[in-house]
Amino acid sequence: MSKHTNNRGLRATLSDLTSLPLEAVGRAPLFQMFSDREMIIEGAEILEYYDDSLAKIRSGGMSISVGGTNLIIKCLANKNIAVSGRINNIEIENVRESVI
Repeated sequence: MSKHTNNRGLRATLSDLTSLPLEAVGRAPLFQMFSDREMIIEGAEILEYYDDSLAKIRSGGMSISVGGTNLIIKCLANKNIAVSGRINNIEIENVRESVI
């Protein structure tokens, strides 16, 4: 069984621990790293690009790029994305949404 099958999520746990409402925890993404082999992004909105060496994820006004080798998207549900493989680098860029 995978490490990230917890249905409650990290945001709900933080809400419980801090006694803050779930909405107050914010919409910024939360990251969990398991060595250099797996990364879970909670609060993901869009999987923009994916191949075996790069995954680009949009979340909360940020673009997150996960680079490595043999990357696999293992979980794509409930606004959570799990990327596994050999993770070599992570880049986070603030992205402004264009207004027309």
